[in-house]
Amino acid sequence: MTLYRVEDTASVDAFTLPSLFDPKARFYQEWHDFVFFDRKTGIFGLLNFGVHGNPYDSKRGWGSVLSYIVDPSRKVFSELKLIPMSQLEVTSFNPNFIGDNFSVTLLEDNSFNVEGQMEETSFDLNFKVVSPPVTD
Repeated sequence: MTLYRVEDTASVDAFTLPSLFDPKARFYQEWHDFVFFDRKTGIFGLLNFGVHGNPYDSKRGWGSVLSYIVDPSRKVFSELKLIPMSQLEVTSFNPNFIGDNFSVTLLEDNSFNVEGQMEETSFDLNFKVVSPPVTD
C-alpha cells in the first residue's frame, strides 16, 4: 500500500465540488462507453453516450450518442446523434443518461439497461457490471 502526503498533491479537498468553469476542466466528458460482442449472433457493437461542454447550461453543453454496430456479414452501421442539454437528463449524483429517444439506466441489480432509437439502428440491451467504472 502506498501512502501520499497531502502536501505532495496538487489539490486535495473532499468537500469542494469541482467547478465546470475551471479552465483546467476537460471540454469533453465521457458518460458511458459500452463495447460488446455477442458470440451467438456474431454482432460487435460500440455505444458511447457523451456529455460535451457544460452539462448544467443548455447553451454551453450538449449530449451525443455514437453507435457503431458490425453485423455477422461485416456490414457496418455507424451513427452519431447530438442532443441539446435541454432534452437530456444527466447528473453527477446518478449514472443515468436519459433523453427522448435514448436511455442508459442503472438498475437495482447493478446492471445497465440501454435503449435507443437512431435513424438506422435501434438497441435494447442489458449490461451486467463486472468491474467498477473508471473515472479520473
